[in-house]
Amino acid sequence: MTAVPPNGPDPTTVVPTTGRIAQPAGSAPVALVPQFVGQRVEAAADTARLAGWTLVPEFVEPTMAEQPEGLVVAQKPAAGHAVTAGSVLAVSVVRRRAWMDKNGRSLFLGLAVVFAVLAVAFAVLWSSAGSSSTADIDTLQAENAALKAENATLKDQVAAAAGADGELVKTLQKQVTDLTAKLTAAEAAAAKAQADLAKAQADLTKAQADLAKSQADLAKAQADLDAALKEVATLRAQIGGIQQSVTPMPSYVGQQQVAVEDFAKAKKLQLVIEKVTTSSSPAAVGTVLAQQPKAGIPLVEGSAIWIQVYAPK
Repeated sequence: MTAVPPNGPDPTTVVPTTGRIAQPAGSAPVALVPQFVGQRVEAAADTARLAGWTLVPEFVEPTMAEQPEGLVVAQKPAAGHAVTAGSVLAVSVVRRRAWMDKNGRSLFLGLAVVFAVLAVAFAVLWSSAGSSSTADIDTLQAENAALKAENATLKDQVAAAAGADGELVKTLQKQVTDLTAKLTAAEAAAAKAQADLAKAQADLTKAQADLAKSQADLAKAQADLDAALKEVATLRAQIGGIQQSVTPMPSYVGQQQVAVEDFAKAKKLQLVIEKVTTSSSPAAVGTVLAQQPKAGIPLVEGSAIWIQVYAPK
């Protein structure tokens, strides 16, 4: 909408009190944007559709616990701004996320920490088991060496006693057989201990890999949390800026035109003046007879206000 010249409005422009601004023939209709903030998004969409506008919602997290789902908390352009039919209006609408959306990151972070602790404990246990298995293998190998030496000694005794005494030979042969069986069992036990050690080492390697993955997941979860906190801070700053820029419309009916002009200039608002030559009650020249929007309606920089002023010929 074009601002009114300092010397008065274009005589072809007439602003009705309904909030819709009449334009010269052939131009697109212009109307003041109503207050959508505080309405349900469905109601705001119906109002915009009837005015010939397109309403585009952007869903945001609630800033207060009592804000219901679907509540409009911000709009652009602001209420009172003059726009033409076919314009696109943007509104911020409250949408409450499901429990998993809001708490998924915290749950994931907790699980990552639990997995990390379990992986460390598992690694320590298998490391202890591996050390124990290594000690068992060394003991069995020493026993095997002693048995082999004893077996060789007995074989020499059998050879020396051959033919001298049959009973001695049988006794020595039985001892050799027993020692050989023990040796076989000891070798089998050593092989099993070796296999257990290899398995423990493989399990330790897997546990270390799981621990590294858990640490990476934990770092990612922390990064996601930092990004979310930064986004929350940015949105809070934006909402605070919007709230600080809102000014309520005063009541100027019965006051002089110059008071409205000073207010519009100070708040950087667009002022539309309609001059009439008659008044239903006695009034001084320049007296404001009507205004739009009404007193108390929030205004932001760039909003349009309309007044009707008594100006007899």
